[in-house]
Amino acid sequence: MRASILSLLLVVGVQPWTGEGHADQWAPPEVQTYLSDGGRARITVTPREVTSPLAYFEERAAGPDSAGSRSDGDRSGAMARLELRDDQGRWQTVWDRPLLNEVAPVNVLVANDGRRVVTFDDWHLAGHGDNVVVIYDEAGRPMRSFRVPDLLPGYYVAALPHSVSSIHWGGPHELDETGGRVILRIVIPSPDGLPLDPSFIDLPIDLATARPEPAAGAQWGAARVAACRNVVAMRDG
Repeated sequence: MRASILSLLLVVGVQPWTGEGHADQWAPPEVQTYLSDGGRARITVTPREVTSPLAYFEERAAGPDSAGSRSDGDRSGAMARLELRDDQGRWQTVWDRPLLNEVAPVNVLVANDGRRVVTFDDWHLAGHGDNVVVIYDEAGRPMRSFRVPDLLPGYYVAALPHSVSSIHWGGPHELDETGGRVILRIVIPSPDGLPLDPSFIDLPIDLATARPEPAAGAQWGAARVAACRNVVAMRDG
């Protein structure tokens, strides 16, 4: 069965799997503070101001570099400040610098020692662009950024649920600080589009090297077959 499904991918046109009911609802970006699991590190993200989610989406589709920006706003992009708590409980700034995100990341994880920060997705464009996953080093410099196709094969991406603005590819992700990895939770494609309680499969990335581990094993094989079945359903639908 798996071989026959895979062979069909060679002869059908792959289009995104949209499912049903995938409307977009984005709240305006706000200042967010993310705390490490151990409570010793925190990162505060200040987004670039935009007039409204609708204005951003419409202008972004038209192609300007500063889509939806306020005329009096900061056009430089998202800013982040990393702080560590000292022995007296006071927060000390480690770095304060721009992120790669145009407006803001959707979520951020920070290691308890502050030596790694991982951001996920761009506001209003989840699953799209160059900053789906970005790993930052101890000085706040980007080590590596990933697009969804850097992590998953094309047919798998096409089989994921899509909405007007986003590809619903993963979450909730987590840091495995003992193992020195960030664990990406990848959505397993479903014929129902995006269920209320989706299933996930793990894809670890080594934090020291910023390299993903091979997506291998029986569970990944089953996830790929599920993706192939969705592609076949697109062809037949």
